[in-house]
Amino acid sequence: MSKFFINIFILIIIGVTLTLTPINIDLLKLDNIHFNINSIKKEEKAPITPVTAEIEVVPNLSISSSINSNDYIINPDSLTFTFKATSLLDDKLKKKVIQDINKFKENLVINVNKGTKTIQSFNNKNLNILVNSDISNENTSIFTLQIPLDSKSLDILLGNFTINILSNNSKINENTTVNPINFNATYMEKFHYAKAINHTNTNNFTSLYFTDKNAEYLIPYSKDIKVSKSYIRGILNALLDGPFENSGLTSESIVPRVFSARLTSDELILKLTKNEANKFSSSSTLAYLALNSFKNTFFEFPYIEKLTILVDNKATVKYFHGTDLRNSFIKEYSPKIYLGLLTKIDKDKDINKVYLTPLKSDANDISKIFDLLVSGEINDNSDKLLLSTIPKNIKLLDYKIENKLLTLNLSNEFSDAYSGESEYQNLMIDSIIETFTSLKNVDMVKINVEGKNDIQLNNIDLSKPFKKFLYLNPII
Repeated sequence: MSKFFINIFILIIIGVTLTLTPINIDLLKLDNIHFNINSIKKEEKAPITPVTAEIEVVPNLSISSSINSNDYIINPDSLTFTFKATSLLDDKLKKKVIQDINKFKENLVINVNKGTKTIQSFNNKNLNILVNSDISNENTSIFTLQIPLDSKSLDILLGNFTINILSNNSKINENTTVNPINFNATYMEKFHYAKAINHTNTNNFTSLYFTDKNAEYLIPYSKDIKVSKSYIRGILNALLDGPFENSGLTSESIVPRVFSARLTSDELILKLTKNEANKFSSSSTLAYLALNSFKNTFFEFPYIEKLTILVDNKATVKYFHGTDLRNSFIKEYSPKIYLGLLTKIDKDKDINKVYLTPLKSDANDISKIFDLLVSGEINDNSDKLLLSTIPKNIKLLDYKIENKLLTLNLSNEFSDAYSGESEYQNLMIDSIIETFTSLKNVDMVKINVEGKNDIQLNNIDLSKPFKKFLYLNPII
């Protein structure tokens, strides 16, 4: 009887078919998205023992997105392995195949990487991986194994990620092996972003620095302020008032009240009472946010180079969690990487807003800085609220700096970056300009594509160099 079963088994079908929906597979550049799927291994002769089914494995990646790209995967929804087992003539062998697939499932590991760091890792126990038997006839049984890859299941937000799917036991049976699957994915959804500007219809438009609701980042927030006695007093009052309601930022003031302010040629002197200073001395976080809100806000003005803070007319180390106030704060010209920070402005309606946010970095090399804008990983910080701004498929071909003008020559993929998504495109351009003009030897940035200098991205004219913007995240 066993010989009868052996004689009816055919050789293993070789082939792996990858289907992407709705992306046109003929247009997809697989080399650019780093898919590495070699699912079937066929031996020259069918083994005599043990008895195994002939299995063809077909990975099928589905995509839930209205945004299309021929170069990288946007919003993957799930990955389904379809196992086509032929010549299953009895329930015992069918049961054995199901056991093999479940064993493969139990050993699956899904890693989500941001930059060089793994930020999420899943397996069969903490991810809802489904196995189903779909179609069965006398010659073929079809089983599916579905891995959810949507952002909610993976507990990630927006940005560029690398997805690794592998099994600690890659063999389905003695004849069939599924190799690891690796691909780059960009998760996107609608958000509000206010493009940086240089001009307004008011003389009192000012960049203030407030913090996010988690009190982790200081964010430029540009708005028109009320000026009564003096411009400096108007700024101090605006810092006390905080941002507008439903801004997605903290609504509480993060600075102490200043009873006196005096501006000399290049120095601003702020005077506080002891009681006000004590409010910001119990916590290093409170002290950091208060002092840096003052520094970042006033150092936006080119004529202010020093900031001095006095408590009861004295320079001391007793306040702001031991910060040494005996010396003035000097304006720094250190590089900053500008990424997007995702906030929620209406939880009930699920409305997102993104703020362009500066982060300090030790990177001075142009290529390294460009890579940080792509990865979104700054100083090993892989916060899921921080959004990388440049798609992974865009490459920096070369660059040059002449007379403080930085010219970036980017790959052709830049021309179609975030096609049709103006919010993403504006965020990308603003982050590039602000990041590179934070370098001491760069005043302007010009973007070329494959050597061409008359480029337009949607409605953004890139034919001329950009200077550093005056107002980030403007409220108009």
